[in-house]
Amino acid sequence: MSHVIQGSMKHIALKLIFRYFPVESTQEMLDEWRPLLCPFDVTMIKGCYYFDLFLPTGLPPEHHDKGFK
Repeated sequence: MSHVIQGSMKHIALKLIFRYFPVESTQEMLDEWRPLLCPFDVTMIKGCYYFDLFLPTGLPPEHHDKGFK
């Protein structure tokens, strides 16, 4: 299997895995990765990648207070 297909499959699997994290883990992820979002450092790319993979953005309305708000 090519590296492109393996990378795509890994990305899809990681996007689905966030459903198994408790809702409270959203704040832990933000606390851990927010320092990586410095626009003057190359670590911002890594931080955005982590947010893209793991941060739940499709929370139901009753959990919005624990998510992006």
